[in-house]
Amino acid sequence: MLAKAIKQYFKDDPRIVIDDNEISRKYYHWGKNLLCFSHRFTKLDKAPVIMATEAPRMWADSITREVMTGHLHTQRAREHYSYYETAGVVVRILPSLSATDRWHFDSGFIGSARAAESHLYSFEEGYIGSHLSKVRN
Repeated sequence: MLAKAIKQYFKDDPRIVIDDNEISRKYYHWGKNLLCFSHRFTKLDKAPVIMATEAPRMWADSITREVMTGHLHTQRAREHYSYYETAGVVVRILPSLSATDRWHFDSGFIGSARAAESHLYSFEEGYIGSHLSKVRN
């Protein structure tokens, strides 16, 4: 709903394009990068096969491939890393800025640090860095 509201707000600005398509996974190809954004990517270990099947042209034209998801509203790590790689695809589970609402409280999902992460990519070289911003309590 937020994307639809933002799209309406900027409807007369030709410099801004808002993708408000309601599919669960969105792919973007930029330079050598294939990026997948999904609020809830449930089959993370199958990310390479899913990406290659759903976006074959973008897959073939990329060397850096990443999935970013945030459904868990917390930074997650496999072993001791802030991301993990499976068959050449980096998977990042991103934190959330949202505060604990009633549903999260009742479900026991409390105490996660509120934060946002930005990631920087080179057109030719792929991922080059990130920045984490935390919300102060």
